[in-house]
Amino acid sequence: MNFAYTARRIDGATSAGTLAADSAVEARQLLRRQGLFVLTLSGSGAQSPVTERSAFSATPSLRFSQRITSTEVMLFTSQLAIMSQSKVELADAIENLASTATNPHLRDILLQIHHSLEEGVQLSAALRHFPQVFDEVYISAIRAGEASGRMTDVLRRLSLILRNAERIRSAIRGALAYPAVLLLVSVMVLMAVVFFVLPQFARVFDDVGIVPPLTTRVMLDAGSMIRENLTAAVVVLTIVGIGAAWYFRTESCRILFDRLWLNSPVTRAATRPLMAGRVFRLIAAMLESGIPLLETLRLCSHSVRSPSFQQLMGVLEAEVTLGHMLGPTLAKCGFLPSGAAQMVITAERSGRLAQTFDMMGEYYEEEGERLLKDRVRLLEPTVIVAMGVLVGFVVASVMLPLFDFSAVSKG
Repeated sequence: MNFAYTARRIDGATSAGTLAADSAVEARQLLRRQGLFVLTLSGSGAQSPVTERSAFSATPSLRFSQRITSTEVMLFTSQLAIMSQSKVELADAIENLASTATNPHLRDILLQIHHSLEEGVQLSAALRHFPQVFDEVYISAIRAGEASGRMTDVLRRLSLILRNAERIRSAIRGALAYPAVLLLVSVMVLMAVVFFVLPQFARVFDDVGIVPPLTTRVMLDAGSMIRENLTAAVVVLTIVGIGAAWYFRTESCRILFDRLWLNSPVTRAATRPLMAGRVFRLIAAMLESGIPLLETLRLCSHSVRSPSFQQLMGVLEAEVTLGHMLGPTLAKCGFLPSGAAQMVITAERSGRLAQTFDMMGEYYEEEGERLLKDRVRLLEPTVIVAMGVLVGFVVASVMLPLFDFSAVSKG
């Protein structure tokens, strides 16, 4: 059986011809072994029942995807980019990565993808079965790389984006770790005072007949009430925790925190450039991968987490659909860093939109990260002072009545 095909070589050149095979699956396998990405395949039997889904029919993808971290996806993409640059076939590269994967769920996914590639299915189609692991931007970039023959470049850009995102997340976690530890220590100190120290002083006050001042009585009564109703307090705290966890997952909470991050006088100087840089780099990577601007904006509106930036991408998509430029719309946006819109206007005139977005993304990410670290450095002494004031207030409320009693006794 003869099949007519058009395919793209790894250097980007298009190839066309015919080949003999028993089925469309075998034809795709033969072309894949020659290092060709199949664009079209026609002939009797080309629409054989062996479909892209066949490799995944046995196991649902969602069961695996929920347990794969962004760090693992970043490492997989980086290693795949290195192998692709070394001219290793994608199917062989993914098989090698599956054999070395330490996460069994990731290993199962990679083995299924490898099996699909062996059947002649394109990588972008294979990845589409795992949407919780590989998002729409990732898959669209891979599809653009397959169509243009620039898979190595696309993988390298995806790897860079994922590494930068992981670096920023690590920086934020590291910056907030110390204040979080201080806050935890202060809570533990207060709990120790309530459960162990206050009962001792309450007995002392009763023994010597001291009537403590109002603040001390409030603390003693509050501690006594918590100790006597510990079970009820635990139940209330559990309900509050569950309610808070539910609320944090709602859209209204996402919008509220997004507005706070972008508009709060304390955080906006750092969060605005940080989030803008992330979006700009994403746009640049997709444009450089060959994805059209309109499709890039649509993908960004679905991939960014900030509701404000999602809305901005939707507005930009509508403006581009009407034939308008990006720059004037960005200039009207109140939460973008100053100067970003003017640089985009200049880039649109010069035809260097992708390069400009990439440079802007790099600059604003670094600037936002630096400002965030500065804000956290200011937060650390603030937490220490607040903890000292709170603990000092508790200690003073308990000790001052004893000092007063001692002074009266000596007098």
